Amino acid sequence: METEEPEGSNSNNDSAEMGQDQTVPNAGKMDPGIRAAWVAALRSGEYQQGKANLRAADNTYCCLGVLCELAVQAGVARAWRAKAGDRWLYYGTSHLRENASGGYPPPVVGTWSGWGGEIDAPVVTVPAAWLVSSTGHQYSDDGDDGADNVIARMDLVTANDRAGLTFEQIAQLIEEQL
Repeated sequence: METEEPEGSNSNNDSAEMGQDQTVPNAGKMDPGIRAAWVAALRSGEYQQGKANLRAADNTYCCLGVLCELAVQAGVARAWRAKAGDRWLYYGTSHLRENASGGYPPPVVGTWSGWGGEIDAPVVTVPAAWLVSSTGHQYSDDGDDGADNVIARMDLVTANDRAGLTFEQIAQLIEEQL
């Protein structure tokens, strides 16, 4: 496969309560400085939100692609785009591309950021009010307690690609839960 030159080759939070007995599975793991930079980048308007790729050929990003770009800027990861490809791939700085990924961050990004490389993407709990069905109807748990009841736990890829959360909503979840 022909490739272009790699890009970027030089280059405690307490657990959040999300209901009576639910806590966020990765709370407290992420490096606070990296978390703040990621949230700021998502809110900056510099990155256009996309789906299905960390970074697509048209320079749209999944929320985790934005984190990968920060890892490239920090010199812990690299990015490259196959000349015939429709997306950018990310990998560690070892020059070994066999662990490159375009859908989930490579393990080095999870390790660097602090949420760990053992899972594909951090898991968050999403308030019911933020989810809308494919028919455009808002999901409801029909609870009468007046609370923003939690109905979904999902990884950030699902939140970005399938649930349709905005970068602002995702940034809020990252701030509160990671």
